[in-house]
Amino acid sequence: MAVRRKPGQKPEPQAPVQQGEPVAAHRFSGRIAALIVVFAFFAVMLVPTVNYYRTQMAQINELRASIAAMEAQRDELKAEIARWDDPLYIKQQARERINLVMPGEKLYMVVGEKPEDQSAESGNGSTYEVRQELPWVDALIDSITRSATD
Repeated sequence: MAVRRKPGQKPEPQAPVQQGEPVAAHRFSGRIAALIVVFAFFAVMLVPTVNYYRTQMAQINELRASIAAMEAQRDELKAEIARWDDPLYIKQQARERINLVMPGEKLYMVVGEKPEDQSAESGNGSTYEVRQELPWVDALIDSITRSATD
């Protein structure tokens, strides 16, 4: 049986435990069980609240990003409105969009299809000639490629 000592008192020597005799273990007290139940209750009550808080914080961050994007769009639209207040910009847009001309000017319109880009087809197809318009590394790779495919 455990006996409390007073401060400064030496512990009494205990007799050695004989073989087969049970040794007293620390008992599991009711206080520890109550403490575990209280902690478990708080954990069960706190987990959904923390999860709800994290979900709301994610939504708030998404809304802040959306607000920032809309403010940037608003600033762009305000700049466009400011451009339309300029008479020179209005004249330029009228010329480009609806082909208006100033008095005394003549409008020439070319009818037909646009010509194809000649620069892409101007390269020679010969494996013996180097394309001069390319940098030397690209010309080297081009000549190797053409020699491998012919």
